[in-house]
Amino acid sequence: MYKAVFIDWDNTLGDFSGSSNIAMETIYEKEHLERFFRSYDEWREIYMPYNIQLWELYGEGKITKQQLSADRFNHPFVVKGYNNLQDFAIKIEEQFEQLTTEYTRLLPHAKELLEYLAAKYPITVVTNGFPEVQHTKFEMTGVNHLFTHKVISEEVGVNKPDKRIFDIALRINNIDATEAIMIGDHYNVDIIGAQNAGIDQIFLCNDTDEDNALPATYHVHELLEIRDIL
Repeated sequence: MYKAVFIDWDNTLGDFSGSSNIAMETIYEKEHLERFFRSYDEWREIYMPYNIQLWELYGEGKITKQQLSADRFNHPFVVKGYNNLQDFAIKIEEQFEQLTTEYTRLLPHAKELLEYLAAKYPITVVTNGFPEVQHTKFEMTGVNHLFTHKVISEEVGVNKPDKRIFDIALRINNIDATEAIMIGDHYNVDIIGAQNAGIDQIFLCNDTDEDNALPATYHVHELLEIRDIL
């Protein structure tokens, strides 16, 4: 039925949430951020919602990578009343990108699934991550050779969920939308983006009534369940 598999990276294959938590804890201690925040949890609770908001704006093409990088770690300082720490925030951003790459790990069964899929289909990773970070993660986790193609938003000039990034993946695989399927964990980015491009989807979701009710071609709660579909 399908001639190619498209798949997201962060929190679908790579454990970005885990590596980012370790990176932030390391930075908090190394940079003595207790000088500015009551606790690590306070810093993280200010940072996280704003970071998600910035990534949504980046995905919609409303801000640039540079704006996202310059603003996300500065925001918690501004909230706490420190308005002159932009250079320090950029230093933290640089450390964060380095550490999340250094601490990157695959999610359970990610490599096993990729090996299974690669024996049957060409695999195209479709990600909004930054190229210099994502390419390193692919290599460090030992799965780079399993991808036939890599479509990274900054390299192709368009972000998920814009259907054009999926159209690019279709063109480089020389297939129609009905011949591809997209696997991802982010409903608004991966699943709706694929739907808008006419591509079937596998939603890697939490086992909640809310997630299970979201329209998708298939729902799975663990990566190895995908073997029952493809």
